Amino acid sequence: MRLYLSGAVSYNPEEAKIRFIEAEERLKDRYTIFNPYTYCEKNGIIGWKECMALVLPEIFKCDGVAVVDACHESLGRDIELHIAEKMCMPIQAIEQWEAIE
Repeated sequence: MRLYLSGAVSYNPEEAKIRFIEAEERLKDRYTIFNPYTYCEKNGIIGWKECMALVLPEIFKCDGVAVVDACHESLGRDIELHIAEKMCMPIQAIEQWEAIE
C-alpha cells in the first residue's frame, strides 16, 4: 500500500521537514511512502505553487493519505485531502496507520 503524506508546511517549513521525515520513518517499514516535502526538495522546488503542481498528480498513484499534522491551517493540505476524499481514499492520522495490523 502506498501512502501520501499530507500536512501543513508553509507556517514553519523547518519544523514541517522534521515532522514529515519522522512520519516517513514511522511508516516506511509497513507502507510505501510518498513524501511531498522531500520530493520537492530533491527536485529543487521551493515555491508553494510549483511544489503543489509537482506533487498533486502523485496522490492519484497512492492508496491512502497519512495526515502528518492537523493543528495548523494549510491550503495545500486542504487541497490534497479534498482530492483524496473525492477519490474515496482512506485518510487517517499517522497513529491510525501505525495501528493497522
